[in-house]
Amino acid sequence: MRSKRNLRLPTLILSLGAVTASLAGADCSHITDPILDTDGDSIPDLTECLVGREPGVADWRISSGFLHTCATDDEGVKCWGGDTQGQLGAPNSRPGKLSGSGAFHSCSIAEQAIECHGRDIEGQTAAPAMTGVSDLEVGAYHACATGQAGVQCWGSNSHGQLDVPILTNPTSLSAGAFHNCALDENSVICWGRNDHGQTSAPPISNPVAVSANGFHSCAIGDTGLVCWGQDDFGQATPPELQNPRSVSAGHFHTCAIDDNGVHCWGNNASGQTDVPALHGAWAVSAGVSHTCVLEIGGARCWGRDDLLQASPPELVLDKDLDGLQDADEDSNLNGVVDPGETAPLNPDTDADGYPDGEEIAAASNPLDESSVPADGDGDGIPDHRDNCPLISNPDQLDSDGNGQGDACNNPPDGC
Repeated sequence: MRSKRNLRLPTLILSLGAVTASLAGADCSHITDPILDTDGDSIPDLTECLVGREPGVADWRISSGFLHTCATDDEGVKCWGGDTQGQLGAPNSRPGKLSGSGAFHSCSIAEQAIECHGRDIEGQTAAPAMTGVSDLEVGAYHACATGQAGVQCWGSNSHGQLDVPILTNPTSLSAGAFHNCALDENSVICWGRNDHGQTSAPPISNPVAVSANGFHSCAIGDTGLVCWGQDDFGQATPPELQNPRSVSAGHFHTCAIDDNGVHCWGNNASGQTDVPALHGAWAVSAGVSHTCVLEIGGARCWGRDDLLQASPPELVLDKDLDGLQDADEDSNLNGVVDPGETAPLNPDTDADGYPDGEEIAAASNPLDESSVPADGDGDGIPDHRDNCPLISNPDQLDSDGNGQGDACNNPPDGC
């Protein structure tokens, strides 16, 4: 589920502070709100701009399928759990963005193209060629994506889930088991299987988020969270929430994030609604019998785990791309920059021109502007990554690729 709202991060996460555009060579003066997060991936647009990310495309996300899970982090796509039909892909960790998990297949964006793995009996891995993909959602046996030409769907059309209706500037998309929902400029629009009323969306004022799965759907609007469709386990009856900002409809359960954290309700046969203690979770995905979130320390899952679908690998999450994992910068995982910690949203906490991770690697202090990495030859390349640390060679030329610069090779490279 991707939100239409330009989410503002919770106040416990501090704003950027003194990040200089020169550090990343970017002009970000057009972004005036330091905590605006357009794509809802927990990384403010200003940080994304400064460090070279795309503010309009989520860098991190997580998707719980039937018996497997996929997530995207700073290294790419990582999938885990059941691989009965090759749905984890090969390798299980690979470059890509915007991953999604279905019943027995997965899809992601790799090198500007949609790449899918797993079961293909219904054509669900035969993704069309699309440009400018900004959202990718995977249903049970089909998938949909939003690109420059609008929304396109492929795979099983058993209940008309591929028959995309007319949408006006769709801003959010969600693929369920056999139906889909989207937000356009004016309303929530759903199509596909409707035996439980899951595509009969009620009037929702100013909808900002939508999620479809199983046989029910949910959306967030001015009056809060509203769900409709099958409610046999109470999955379409939300509890009282305070300012809900994210929702994920699972097969027979639902989860949402509000000011007080993550809440899940509905079928709990496998413990999928028993939310553990979390640390600043900002993304949640409800699957069939398990649930996963992204939080400050990485991914956390609970519920059915017989195929390790709820046992995530380590993820690489470094908001400011300074070389330090967010969980290492925020060592107590409280979402606050405490004394002695570097700032996860600021690649250069002490504003001395060196990223925090480089200072740590060079044994200088990232919290002290007067402490900088040593540069014995004064060539502007810190000693810890200078291929000729005692002789000035700002070009770092290494003709034979032996790791030693031409300036200090004896004999010189090429001889």
